Amino acid sequence: MAEKQPKRRRSEEHKLKKKGYDQARGRSRVNIGEAFQRWRDLRDLKGLKTDAEVALLLLDRGYVAVLAVHFKRHSEAKYLHLVDVIRKHMMASE
Repeated sequence: MAEKQPKRRRSEEHKLKKKGYDQARGRSRVNIGEAFQRWRDLRDLKGLKTDAEVALLLLDRGYVAVLAVHFKRHSEAKYLHLVDVIRKHMMASE
C-alpha cells in the first residue's frame, strides 16, 4: 500500500483567496431541490453544455410567455406579431 503524502500546508494568503472565491460562488448558487433531475434531463435533451445555458433557455421562454399574455390583452395585431417572433425564437434555440 502506498504511503500517505503529508497534507500540504497552505499560506494564509491562499486560504483567504480561496475563501473569497467560495463566497462569490456561493452567492450565485440556487438550490432547485427536487427539480434537479428534471434540470439535468432538460440540459441533456437540448444538448446544452452548462447550467447557465439551461437557465437562459428557461428565462427566455418564460419571459416570452409573459410578453405574449400582456400583448394579447392589449392588441390582437401586437399579439399575432409576438406569436410569430416567439415561433422564430423557439425554432432558432432548438
